[in-house]
Formats: sequence, structure tokens, C-alpha cells
Amino acid sequence: MPDTDVPAELSAAGDPVEFALPLKALPDRLDKVLAGLMPEHSRSRLQGWIESGHVLVNGRAARVRQAVGAGDKISVWMQPTPESLAFCAEPVDFRVLAESADWIVVDKPAGLVTHPGAGNWHGTLLNGLLYRYPELRQVARAGIVHRLDKDTSGLLVVARHERSQTDLVRQLQARTVRREYLALVHGTIQPEVEALVRVHEPTSVLDVLDTGDTGHSWSVSNALAAISAAASGVLVLLNCQGSAELVFSQFAAWERTGEVRKSADTRFDLRTYGIGAQILRDLNVGRARLLARPRKMPSMAGFSLSITGYDSEPLKREPLNCEPLNPAQQEYPQ
Repeated sequence: MPDTDVPAELSAAGDPVEFALPLKALPDRLDKVLAGLMPEHSRSRLQGWIESGHVLVNGRAARVRQAVGAGDKISVWMQPTPESLAFCAEPVDFRVLAESADWIVVDKPAGLVTHPGAGNWHGTLLNGLLYRYPELRQVARAGIVHRLDKDTSGLLVVARHERSQTDLVRQLQARTVRREYLALVHGTIQPEVEALVRVHEPTSVLDVLDTGDTGHSWSVSNALAAISAAASGVLVLLNCQGSAELVFSQFAAWERTGEVRKSADTRFDLRTYGIGAQILRDLNVGRARLLARPRKMPSMAGFSLSITGYDSEPLKREPLNCEPLNPAQQEYPQ
């Protein structure tokens, strides 16, 4: 095939893989013939190369359904796979909670895909890890040893080198990895039985000590009272937002004044409720009635937790309406 027949962009792409069909070859579709000649590649991938102009037949652009046969010459410029192109560094927003020379603990937010895959080749946690830690290019899957669903938030451990990755994988397989958290359980939790659940993220740890207005629909004391009156229930306490410095400063103020000083930022990040969902599954909760205002919680749904309903706020007792007696009607004991 003369070089003048090859488009300039293909000539610059390097040497093609070339096939000359034998004279006894029967006519057949181009994609089917290529699938037989290059079995290491899927037929859909070969079709993509044909459609993108990276396959020529007798020096001319080809079509997927084009018939080829005896004496035809096929030139193929193989293209990188989407997987190989996906492993690139990209700035991605996520928090790193802790790290050492061997591992990194990442707080994966809901909505972030862990690993590139069909339909999500870019903008994943893996891309963000390569951006922040370029050395992870030397580790398989950028050090990721376990995954969370896209709509689930939670903590992931990432290995920083091959030795620690092997060790972490073995620990996960042996189920020797431990998770510690603070949860109060009442009654016997059975996955098929509805349990009353409060996943509480305090403005700070001191929210637990405050029985007044905490900015929540349910305070810790009200949630404990409701759960203790139910057949079974769970209170999960999270502190995913505040820094250690903020907690200690609030403790100091509480010790001096006896009052809890609230943080100026009282917004609650629903992404951290995925951590609570992991804890609930560990505690065997399958059907949960939430002590919370109704809201969409995709991170809980990602853990196959069935939300049976909501109690928006504690029941308030109405004051008794007692009319004073007319003095003339009052009776006094003799």
C-alpha cells in the first residue's frame, strides 16, 4: 500500500498492524474478519476503530459492514483503551483525614465515583488521588483496595505502595480490619424488624451535653427518650465537621461558663450520613424509622437500608387548659 494513500494523521500515529487476506478467503464483514484476526480485542472495540477511521482497506477508509475477501489488505492503527486513558491526574474535591508513609484515609463524598469505568472514565476518586499523590502511578489501581458506590459516602483506605496494598487486601479478605464508632443500641436489632434510628451529627461533641436549642430537629436527649420508649432503636453520634481545635475551645468555654458555645456554621453535610449508614448496617439494621425531617438520603439507600418513615420532631405535650372555678361554686371540706 503506497504511503500517499494513508491520511497524514494516521501516518503520524505510527506503524499500523497489517493483514493480507489469502486468495482462498471467502467474503465477509470487515468487523467479523478483524475479530478473527485480532481475538485479543473485543468486536465492539474493533468497530470503534473502524468508525473512527483507524482501519483502512486497500488504503481507503472502511465501514463496519464492508465486505472484504481474497487479496484485500487491511491496515489497523490500534488505539489506547478507555481504561488506559482514564488513569490520568485530575483535580477532584475530597478530604484526606489521615495519612502515613504506608496508607491514606480518604473521606469519599456521595456523588463521587471511586474508580473509572463505563460511563465514568474521568473525574473519579482515582483521578484525584493521582493528582495529589503522583507516586500512586506506581501502584495498581492507584492504591485503592476497596470501593464504595457512587451515591455512598464513607472512609476509604488507600495504599501508598505495593507492599502495603498487598497487606491491606489480605486484611480485608481475612476480615481483620476493625472499625470503631460511637453508637447507643436499645433492644434487639433484627434486619426485618423496624428500628427507631437517629443519625446525629452534632455541631460539636458538646452538642451531646446541651439539652437546649442545638439547631437540630431532635436533640440527643429527646432522641434517647424516644428510642428508650420503642421496642428497639439506635442512636449514632458523628462528628465529621468540626476540627479538634474547635472542640477543645468549646470545652474550655463550657468549663468556664457552663454554656455550650455554638459554632457559627450550623449547616449539616448530608454526605457524612453515609458513614452513619455503614454503622447501621454493621449493627444489623435493615428497616429504619428515622428521627429526622424527611429528606433525600441516597447514601443510605446505597447500603440497602429501607427507610420506613420519619418522625420530624419530638411530640410536644399541650398544656392543660384549666378554667378557674367560680368562688361561689367552690366546695371546701367541712
